[in-house]
This record gives sequence, structure tokens and C-alpha cells, in this order.
Amino acid sequence: MSTDQVDAGEQHPSSLSQNEIYEILSNPRRRYSLHAIKNEDGTAELSTLAEQVAAWENNKPVSEVTSGERHLAYSSIQQNHIPKLERAGIITHDTGTIELTEEARDLDVYVDVVPGDSIPW
Repeated sequence: MSTDQVDAGEQHPSSLSQNEIYEILSNPRRRYSLHAIKNEDGTAELSTLAEQVAAWENNKPVSEVTSGERHLAYSSIQQNHIPKLERAGIITHDTGTIELTEEARDLDVYVDVVPGDSIPW
């Protein structure tokens, strides 16, 4: 167990090592998936998730995503990324519904975007 994470000034243990977190976040489709689920208040349907990920990957609105683009994202997320995220304890998946776990909060510090002009050094 690691205590590398700091939340509201307080350390809490994480079951994921820093290397495991980097491995999980190394794939753009997983990052997109986690972001999309987070945007849906922590719970999303697989079909909606795949559609949003396909839109981001193809730089177009969801309404313009083709069935082929949607299918490619859906298959990959269902067969590869959901199982990996579930094994890591970051999500739970039940009959098409994906939900972030408390463990997912440990990833926030790695994916927060800081505007370039707000870095004090």
C-alpha cells in the first residue's frame, strides 16, 4: 500500500502504486472513458460512454459519430478497458452500467489540468 496521495491536506492509503496508475492512464481511450464517466457524476452506461469516447477520438460532436466509430470504441472499451479498470478497482461494471469507485479519486491528481499561466515558478 502507498500513501503517496494527498486529499484535502490529509494522506490516505491507495491500493494502486504510482507505476500502476501511470500504466492505467497511459492509454488515451481509458483516460477518455474515465473523464466521460466522471462528467456523468460517476455513473455511465457503456453505450453512452462509447459514443462520447468515439466523438472525442474523432474530434466531432456525438451527433456526427458513425456507427462504425461507435462500434470500434464500444468493443475496445468493453473487451479491454473495462476489465483492466475493474481489476484495478477503479470502476465497477454491472450489465452495461459503469460506476467509478472511491479508488478513482486517487487518479485525479494525475489528470488535473493546470493552466500554463497558473504555475508559480
